[in-house]
Amino acid sequence: MTGDRGNRLGTIILNPNKSAAIFFLAGAAAAGLVVLLGWHGPEHSRVVLLVVIGAALLGAGLRLGYGDRLPPWGSHVALDAATVLISVACAVGPSVRADFSMLYVWIAVYAALYFRPLAASLHVGAAGMAYIVVL
Repeated sequence: MTGDRGNRLGTIILNPNKSAAIFFLAGAAAAGLVVLLGWHGPEHSRVVLLVVIGAALLGAGLRLGYGDRLPPWGSHVALDAATVLISVACAVGPSVRADFSMLYVWIAVYAALYFRPLAASLHVGAAGMAYIVVL
């Protein structure tokens, strides 16, 4: 049983499309929990966060449904889109910079797993610059 679970985990980690979908779903779940468990911010920020959740779910669906047919640069575009979604969530989240900023770590993890060092460094740098803009 343990070997089968390890094989399933290995197929997820080795497939950038499945990993990206899981990361998008995790981000949508985190934002959804914030919206469901007691929103204390302005109503327009809640609407923006719901749009971010919808975009993350759409990104997960696209990566699962069409990921194998995307061109190689599609992963770079998806990671940049994720950076933008995280930045928007940080900007409108309930405590502005603290709650969603940890999601930038997943940008670095994904970039390190699936891109060459230069491209990964550029994505991490872009995520850092996006967070500076949010601050």
